[in-house]
Amino acid sequence: MNDLALRLLWRLTAALVALALLAFGVGILAHALDAVGPVGLLSRGGGEMALRLDLTALALRTRWLWAALGLGLTLLGLAFAWLAAARSTAARERSARVTLSGTSRNGMYRSGAVTVGMESLHALVAHAAERDPAVREADPVLRLRKGGWVLACRLSVVPDASIPDLTARVKASLAEALERHTGLPVVRTDLDVQVFSLDARTRVH
Repeated sequence: MNDLALRLLWRLTAALVALALLAFGVGILAHALDAVGPVGLLSRGGGEMALRLDLTALALRTRWLWAALGLGLTLLGLAFAWLAAARSTAARERSARVTLSGTSRNGMYRSGAVTVGMESLHALVAHAAERDPAVREADPVLRLRKGGWVLACRLSVVPDASIPDLTARVKASLAEALERHTGLPVVRTDLDVQVFSLDARTRVH
C-alpha cells in the first residue's frame, strides 16, 4: 500500500472514529444532564428498543459521573476530528504548488516566475536526509515564508547515532539541497529525532 492510500485510510478511519465518539459522547452527556430522553443502543425491530441507556433513575452523583464520561468521549471525538483535519491539511500542502518570483522572494528570479510542486520538494528533502548513513527514514514538512523556507523534518535514526553530529550534518545537507534547487534560503530547521531501540524522541531547534 502506497503512502497516499495509507494517508487516505488514516483520514477515513479518524473521521469515522470521531463521528462515533461524538455521537455517543454527546448523547450520554445530554441524557445525563436530562436534556434528552433515554439513549437507545440497540433496536429489536418495530421501533422497540432492546437495549437503552436510562440515567434518570440514578443518583445525582452517578449521573454526574456519566456526564463526565460523555464529556470525555466528546473531547476525544473532537481530538480525532482534529487529527483527521490536520492530516488533510498536510496532504493538501504536499500536493500544492508554490510560485517563486523575483518580485516577492528577494528578487532572485528577476522577471517572471517559476512554479514548483511541493511534493517534489518534499521528496528532494527526504532524499537529502536519507543519504546520511545514520538516517533510516525522513518525513519533512516545508513551508515558504517571506524570508525563505521553514523546514520541519521527522527523522528515524540508527541506535548508535550521535545526535549532535547527526543533526548538524542533516541540517547542512537539507539547507544545501533546498537552497541549491530553489535559490531561496532556509531560515529555520526543526528536527524531530526518533531512535528506534531507545523508543525516545529528542527535539532539536
